Amino acid sequence: MSKIVSLTKFRAQSDEKTAFLGLLRQDIEQNPEQIAPIPVGLLDRMARIREQAEKKRQETELLEG
Repeated sequence: MSKIVSLTKFRAQSDEKTAFLGLLRQDIEQNPEQIAPIPVGLLDRMARIREQAEKKRQETELLEG
């Protein structure tokens, strides 16, 4: 079974990503001093939250329809 994707929708999403990346690039170029690594503590917290969410997903029965 193949998945049908709207080319118009795909192009619009691509244009949106391109526009966002352009804004991001401009901000980085104008404010390079604002770039800093993500603190390890925050990355660890994100990993714990992701693990907890995955466990809950596996424990929960999903109902459709």
